[in-house]
Amino acid sequence: MPGASVARVAREHGVNANQVFAWRGLYKQGLLVDRGVSGVRLLPVHIATADEVDACAIAPTQRTAGSINLEFPGKALMTIEGSPDRESLRLVLERLLR
Repeated sequence: MPGASVARVAREHGVNANQVFAWRGLYKQGLLVDRGVSGVRLLPVHIATADEVDACAIAPTQRTAGSINLEFPGKALMTIEGSPDRESLRLVLERLLR
């Protein structure tokens, strides 16, 4: 909304104010494009606490093999295949979030 405080809006949504300023700058330059037209969509993500992970853990005999594809446009594509254990996934995500 016009006149809204960037810091307040960022805080309400759990985002760093500097990131909001960066997005606003990209938007003003016309660099943010609605990719929904091409079929690319962002999915909501929730980082689970350790208790939540334990509460919904799947027994090893029920796991199914699959893959996780992480794309970093213009940089890299990472694929994790099979059924990695929790510790492996934690290490990968921890490194990515640095």
